[in-house]
Amino acid sequence: MYPSQGIDARPLHVAICGAGISGFAAAIALRNQGHIVELYEKASFSKEFGAAIGVPPNGTRVLNHLGYNRHRARAVDYYGVTIFRFHSCARHQEWTTVHRVDMHNELRYLAMKPDGKGTPAKLFLSSAVESCDAKNGVLRLASGKTRQFDLIIGADGIDSKIRSSVVGKVVDAPIAPKPAAIFRWCMPVEVLEGRPDLDWIMTEGIQGSRVTSSAEGHFLVSYLCRDKKVINSLAFHIDKRDQTKFPKNVASSKEEMLEEFKQYAPKYIKWIQLAEGVRHWQMRTLPVLDTWVNGHTCLIGDAAHAMFPTLGHGAAMGLEDACVLAGLLPAGTAPSQVNERLRAFEHLRKDRDEWIAHQSEIQALDPEHWGIFERSHEQQDKMMLYDAPKVAADYYNKHFAHKQAPAFLESAHL
Repeated sequence: MYPSQGIDARPLHVAICGAGISGFAAAIALRNQGHIVELYEKASFSKEFGAAIGVPPNGTRVLNHLGYNRHRARAVDYYGVTIFRFHSCARHQEWTTVHRVDMHNELRYLAMKPDGKGTPAKLFLSSAVESCDAKNGVLRLASGKTRQFDLIIGADGIDSKIRSSVVGKVVDAPIAPKPAAIFRWCMPVEVLEGRPDLDWIMTEGIQGSRVTSSAEGHFLVSYLCRDKKVINSLAFHIDKRDQTKFPKNVASSKEEMLEEFKQYAPKYIKWIQLAEGVRHWQMRTLPVLDTWVNGHTCLIGDAAHAMFPTLGHGAAMGLEDACVLAGLLPAGTAPSQVNERLRAFEHLRKDRDEWIAHQSEIQALDPEHWGIFERSHEQQDKMMLYDAPKVAADYYNKHFAHKQAPAFLESAHL
């Protein structure tokens, strides 16, 4: 459990910009700490969005800490990870796959449910953020309104509006050295009925992902989600398009995908031929930022460290960020203490997130690095044995519980 600093001081008033997975995870964790949370989201959430994601053990620890119910989220066990070394992980903390929308709905429920710890978070839809005065905690909405907060969290993704206010300059995610993209689509398992030629998707090998790769750097991946009723697929490739002429995420077609993957064997082509609702996503990663923290404002998730999906850790890193941040802000934290806690958060998280983002990129683009994660027990342990709730609690108890500032804070200049 997180430490507590007492319950007499007023709760912090927190704005979270972006109501995605990272944003709602932060809302749950901060609500549980007794703070007042408001989420500002530019979208209306009028329809489903996104595809499935993998949740590795380190992400599962955070979700369990937040009270996540995997059955409501319709998660599926991913036994493919048994090819790795999981002897030091509890069984219930292994890998799962879940549709992004189902996880999002579960996190939204936990953040806003009327019962439970703390005050339910408030969600403001169709409320785009324009910028903020990061140092003083003033949020500016696109509508022209301004609001004052004790803490502003930029969880607004790869195209973050808050990032430039924190860093002091515009920083965008550039096209990769080798432009890369993925086709994504989901299909109901019923499409496999009467198709024994596609049994490899459901019945060959252990339950988990089906991965094929080519010498040219193509990867075709399929796995189950939604109570094993939906098959999520993605097809990674080096993008021959001029990416400057296309949005990062556009509608595509199976015909376009078939042309790109025409060298694949017939058993895989037959699966691609069934694809519907295909989207084409450019793969981007953010450059290393000078800082994630400015005054009363910080960045988490893709706003701080957008990464390739290669290692299946993008969502998990946002969950870890949210958990560690809230763990350093227990009930009783004063507004005057927010900045030092944010700098401690950056100290704990920045190197780890940026290392995983770098590995996710080079293990997708550089043939010399292909498959390192699958072969390296050291990398697997470094990523998946991380315990975010414990990291936050241990650090807080060592440096803040008795009002002892660590050396790197004592020498910092506000």
